[in-house]
Amino acid sequence: MRISGKHRTALAAAMTLSVLAACSDVRASLAEVGGENGLCSPVPPQRRDPAANAYQQAIQRDECIHRWSYLFAPVGDSAESVVGAVIGACRAQIDRSATLLGEGDPDAERWYMQEMERVARERALYRVIQARAGNCR
Repeated sequence: MRISGKHRTALAAAMTLSVLAACSDVRASLAEVGGENGLCSPVPPQRRDPAANAYQQAIQRDECIHRWSYLFAPVGDSAESVVGAVIGACRAQIDRSATLLGEGDPDAERWYMQEMERVARERALYRVIQARAGNCR
């Protein structure tokens, strides 16, 4: 069966609309919170109590990164610029993690500071990209 030019154009337009609709549905499903299909993770509430140990501090650091990454992700700057802002917002938690792990040894604290910064940047970049891809709030 041959399809005329007029029908080909109509068919192409219909296919384009269905693809765009599918993209819209995918974007909506990515933003679902929870479940297997959701890309967004619930943002944990801010903790008021200081961390008692390095493990609790690591959790607070990661929660801070999660929270600020989602808040800053909509900014139109590059992801790397947004990551810098997230690191700035979570500086106290990052520094405290290194201090708790270094336990008064200046060389160890310096090494842990570099590691905490590297890990924090990786996690922040992941969360910013996740928030942008899933339109997470």
